[in-house]
Formats: sequence, C-alpha cells, structure tokens
Amino acid sequence: MSQSLFTGFQASLFDPLDNLPADLRKDIETGWASDFRLLVLPEIVRLERMFAPLYSSRRNTRPSTPTYILLSLLVLQLAFGLSDRQVFEKIHSDLNWQYAIGTETLPLQPVSRSSLTRFRSLCTRHRAGSADLFALFGQSLHQKLKKTESRTWIVRQILEVL
Repeated sequence: MSQSLFTGFQASLFDPLDNLPADLRKDIETGWASDFRLLVLPEIVRLERMFAPLYSSRRNTRPSTPTYILLSLLVLQLAFGLSDRQVFEKIHSDLNWQYAIGTETLPLQPVSRSSLTRFRSLCTRHRAGSADLFALFGQSLHQKLKKTESRTWIVRQILEVL
C-alpha cells in the first residue's frame, strides 16, 4: 500500500455548506471544526511524513486512505472520547467533522469502518522494529499546538489528551 500524502481533493461542484441555512453554516465556519481546520489540520499535514516508513515507496500499489485524514480522526477521537464506531458515524454523518478535516465536498468519505483499526495495526507492527510513531506524533503535535497563541476549545482539548 502506498502512502497518500496531502494533495488536496477535487472539490465537488456542489458544496454541502451552500445548502445550509445561514446560521448553521456560520456555526460550522466559526465553531470548533473551523478552529481544527485552521489551527490543527495544517500541523497534522506537516507531521504526516513521520508515517512514511509504514508504506511502500512504489507508486503502482493500491493507495491508502490519506494519512493526515486518519491522524486527524484519531486526534478528534481522543479529544471527544469516542469509539472507532462513533468516529466512523461522525465522519459519515456530521458536517462539522467533515469540515474539520476538509472532506466536506467529497461525494463519499474516504474512511471505512476498519480504517482506524487497520492504521493502528500497521503502526503497531512497525513499532515492534523501532520507535513508537504515535508517541512521536503526539509529542510533536503537542509541542506545535503549545506554541499556538489561539487557545480555542478544540486546541485546549487536544493539548489535554496528548
């Protein structure tokens, strides 16, 4: 499986936010999801290369779910204290979650029921041979977010659990 790094997605012609009432759209664009998207997601994208050793460098293999999406979901899972199933339900049904990780315009979310479990398993198999990537990622993200001047609810929540 090859690693799918952040490259951005082809946006849909129809943005689901366009169909929302103005007050609901404003709630999403000014709430925790927007804070995550603007403050946390760019740091996760910068750190995703840490996970490159988990994937084949050959480009002719099946691409994986983008690493930054899986990492974002794991961070949100910790921040909200949810199970894998609850995270799966949120990403497929909650526009806040989709907006937070930048997948709101995709016709289908790039996460299956087993995506998080498979990713954790891949990281665990790798850990047997070297450093704990989750621990390194958590420490690095914590350090980056600590330097953030904006201490919004979601940033404080993430700092508390990492």
